Amino acid sequence: MAGGATRKSNRRVKPDTQNVKVNYDPLRDFEGGPVEMALHRIFFFIRKNLTAVLAGVGLGVVVLIAAVSYRFYEEKQDTAAREAFDELAGDPRLGADITSTEPGTRLLEEYRQKHTIESAVRRSYLAEIGLYRQAGEHSKEGDAAAKLASEMSMPELKMFFHYQAGVAYEEAESYDKAAEQYANALKQVTSDPYSQALALFGQGRALQKMGKTEEAEKVFNDLWGIEQTEDIQDIRAAAAAFRLSQ
Repeated sequence: MAGGATRKSNRRVKPDTQNVKVNYDPLRDFEGGPVEMALHRIFFFIRKNLTAVLAGVGLGVVVLIAAVSYRFYEEKQDTAAREAFDELAGDPRLGADITSTEPGTRLLEEYRQKHTIESAVRRSYLAEIGLYRQAGEHSKEGDAAAKLASEMSMPELKMFFHYQAGVAYEEAESYDKAAEQYANALKQVTSDPYSQALALFGQGRALQKMGKTEEAEKVFNDLWGIEQTEDIQDIRAAAAAFRLSQ
């Protein structure tokens, strides 16, 4: 062979297998139904990731214990608050023959400071409303009812106590506060014609008594615009009589 020619090598070049990644499926040859396959895959995953799984389970157990403990704590607090309130029921400062509401309201304020859970706060404001009402202190009654309305989460209850605050303020001749509370009550009802009619009538009355005739006229027009239902006929009749008397 000439000197300039190259000699062909008979050696075969071996492929580099060091960087070739083989995806091995341990369940490749598994024989069984889809449910059994799913269970085997779950247990295989747990076995492969045992540390992470145990950590997740441990965290879940801690959260569950915390939630149950808090629930028991809340129930214990509520029981203690109810028992304490029952003791207040016989206190003469909250009785029917009081000459001043100050001792009773101070007692209820102390109760609220000691028992801060929602049910206790609502219970105390409800008692305060009754205390002011029986004493004829309607402006303070309105204040207590407005506070209780803010403590409520259900729209129906918020509406009821905003409306009650409006009535109390109206009796105290605080018509600006009454109109505001009736408007707040109206915001809570969108599909109940009777509640809407009550709130609109109250708001219209308060505005009319404040001398805001045009605003009152608009509110009464909204009252007339409610769909004709038997439930609100008495309210409409009362509103019509009120307008004629002005």
